[in-house]
Amino acid sequence: MEKKCSIQQLTEEKEIQKKGAICLQNCTYSIVHEVAMTMGMHIVKPEGSWDLWWCTTPMDFKKAKTLKKYQKTNHFLGMSEICRKDSLARNLNTMSNSFRDDYNFYPMTWYLPSE
Repeated sequence: MEKKCSIQQLTEEKEIQKKGAICLQNCTYSIVHEVAMTMGMHIVKPEGSWDLWWCTTPMDFKKAKTLKKYQKTNHFLGMSEICRKDSLARNLNTMSNSFRDDYNFYPMTWYLPSE
């Protein structure tokens, strides 16, 4: 059976498609909510259809696997490995030990307390 929609529902759906839908369930920063509203984006629940998933914490692998081609997020898998100073230092030192000539562009760095 075909679902009937009112002109208002169709107009609202078109507007959501034009402005975009954002899921802010895991976002604790009020400024992100304010900017999304100012830009006219529609704030939706995770079960809804969304274009952008904005979260305060890194996205887990399980969630990333379910992303559709058109959906975007403000985090990507493994981001904490390069965004946190301690993890970045550890990774750069590891690469420097293997490829000294290629990884000589950063200052001497220690990863305490393990070094």
